[in-house]
Amino acid sequence: MSKYEQEKKMPWMWYVGLVLGGLAVLLMTTIAPVWHWFPVQITEQGTVLAVTENGCVIKTQTVNLPVIQKCDAQPGDVIEVTYYAPSKVTSGYYERMQEKAVLVQP
Repeated sequence: MSKYEQEKKMPWMWYVGLVLGGLAVLLMTTIAPVWHWFPVQITEQGTVLAVTENGCVIKTQTVNLPVIQKCDAQPGDVIEVTYYAPSKVTSGYYERMQEKAVLVQP
């Protein structure tokens, strides 16, 4: 195979690579949006439900019962709590998927 033939085949490989890369990006942004997997920091008010050896169990509006390790509160106290949760929890992604699933089920 001559050098000329190798140079001639090279652009074809680049085009296939670009198309495959573009398809991968398209699939990741439409079928399984990856930005919903990244954690976001949430700060909100929560009520202390229980104090355990691992920390305080908190009931918040967004996430059910996160455990805060360093906590001096008593059950029933309302405290401000900061924690990380997947962004799909706060974006309504789960609710939209459940609505779509109900439409598909017989």
